[in-house]
Amino acid sequence: MSIEEPYDHDALWQAYLWPSDTGEMMLRNRYGLHNAAELARREHRETAKRELEIRSGKVDIPITGDLTEWRAIHAHLFGNVYDWAGQLRTVGMSKSGRDFLHPLHFDSFLPTALADLRAVPWAQLDRFRFVEYISYNYMRLNWAHPFREGNGRALGIFLDRQIADAGYALDYTRLGADPSEWNHAAWSACPEKYAAPTNYRPLLRIFSRITVARSATSTPTLDPTDPHHLETILATIRHTAQGHETGDAIATAGLTGSDIAAATPPPANPAAQQVTSDEPHPPTPSPEL
Repeated sequence: MSIEEPYDHDALWQAYLWPSDTGEMMLRNRYGLHNAAELARREHRETAKRELEIRSGKVDIPITGDLTEWRAIHAHLFGNVYDWAGQLRTVGMSKSGRDFLHPLHFDSFLPTALADLRAVPWAQLDRFRFVEYISYNYMRLNWAHPFREGNGRALGIFLDRQIADAGYALDYTRLGADPSEWNHAAWSACPEKYAAPTNYRPLLRIFSRITVARSATSTPTLDPTDPHHLETILATIRHTAQGHETGDAIATAGLTGSDIAAATPPPANPAAQQVTSDEPHPPTPSPEL
């Protein structure tokens, strides 16, 4: 599909950027930083704190399953980092030759995709169908990639909130420390040319691995100020998190061990079956743009 752009795309891209101290372009930020590594460190600290605030209920974001909720999550995560936090991107984006949804089509695609997500009867799904539905919906919403940065973090929180009534949860600690497999699966599920994605098969194995049965067993209380608990907290809130700056962020947020426990997924049920089917069937028809 060809797209006629009624605006200056280069000018819109430049509005997101400014030169780093090495001369390369980097994201404009509210800290006034021109060092990319320092920005990454500060962003990590801030978003780790704010993710815990959302997951523990310390910030009031109603679970509506629509773009308003998704944008509010992104705005809270990145509000102290970027001026455009919570705003839909205005530029086309791609990764390794795969295009994400063009912003000209947000209005036609996002309401339908989010309505389909809200219509899923999560509480009624067995494990096999849960993995299918979560893979399918992740494929579509990840392809939408509505924000200039931070899409993965905002989407992960958003989806976890939508499946709160399901008999299963997503345990990202099962991905391990190397995100390459996850990134490759997400990339493979994006269309090679500009069209709506239809192939969520690359995601099935990943989501099968991290899908765990919810359990009434209480999660042990974790103390965010205890360095022995920090790695568990880091692994729980974001599988790509590294370093100990998050410990300072948690303490700064004034979060307690019970807050961390409230934000953690339930422990896995070792008896849960793994999905092994190689012939998935789309839960709903693929939309046409």
